[in-house]
Amino acid sequence: LLQDDNVDVVKAAVENAGRTRNALFLPLLIQKLESNKIRRLARQALINYGEDALDNLEKAFNDPHTNFRIVALIPRVLSEINHQRSVDILFSKISVHDALLKTNIIRALNKLRTNFDSLKFDKKIINNLIDDETKNYYMTFSLLDTFQKNANLEDLTEQDQKSLELITKSLDEQLSFILDRIFQLIAIIY
Repeated sequence: LLQDDNVDVVKAAVENAGRTRNALFLPLLIQKLESNKIRRLARQALINYGEDALDNLEKAFNDPHTNFRIVALIPRVLSEINHQRSVDILFSKISVHDALLKTNIIRALNKLRTNFDSLKFDKKIINNLIDDETKNYYMTFSLLDTFQKNANLEDLTEQDQKSLELITKSLDEQLSFILDRIFQLIAIIY
């Protein structure tokens, strides 16, 4: 039923899988995170499994063949499972280069820290991440500043001006994401 063509049937099957907590359904539930129509129910079903879902979530999280949309959503599921392994799984991927995934991981760690007092977080790793993110912020800011200072708009073609605007906007957005990650990391410590 989890693979039925009828969305309503799949929704009911996902909810029931979350109630039964049968391990056979876990891989299919993780795959359902990819579906916009089923995602919320699949996430809740996985959360219902609690620590019993952690092996499958970790396997999907670390599998290079897992669709990136699923990988990017796994931290949100882990953020709701009150278990030290949730923290450990997230920390195992914290050095990932993808900015979206890194942001999702840090937000998930912050949520775990906020909601579950008994979990342990390695402050040394977090402090190192804060240092890295601060350096990243500085480098991105310097690059943005260089573009803005050296851009003589009168000498540029209309196409080049548009390109420069896109680059500037992209760097500015990156700065916002980095700053968010820095404050999320600080919140984990304090």
